[in-house]
This record gives sequence, structure tokens and C-alpha cells, in this order.
Amino acid sequence: MINDLFKIKLECPICRKTFDGVIGEHIRSQHGEREFRQAVLEAKERGMPDQEIGILFGITFKQLEEIITETYGI
Repeated sequence: MINDLFKIKLECPICRKTFDGVIGEHIRSQHGEREFRQAVLEAKERGMPDQEIGILFGITFKQLEEIITETYGI
């Protein structure tokens, strides 16, 4: 399943550009940290598993926890 994540074309939720690879790198470099965090939170809200979020956005579980905690509190 994880290998399948690297075989699909990803679409940026902001500019709709498609590409292969880690979507987080694109969002951070092209749209900024605020948009990156919002995209991570939206993926979490849609029910994407934490492991997939980590792979697609290039973050660790600890970084995901920090984003959620900073946004919603403990």
C-alpha cells in the first residue's frame, strides 16, 4: 500500500498542479507554511491515516502531532 502512494500522480490541493513525489515539499516551497499546515489538517480531517499523511507530506508523526496541537490545543 505504501509503495502505491509513490506510484500515483498527486495533485496540489491549492494550484492543482500534478506531479510525482512528496506533496509537502511542493506546498511549502510554492505556497508557504500556512497552506502546508492547512493541507495536512484537511488530510487528517478527511480521515487519511497518519502514516499516509507522513509519507505524502514528508513529516514525522511528532510533526503531525505538533501541527494538530498548535491548531486545536491538547
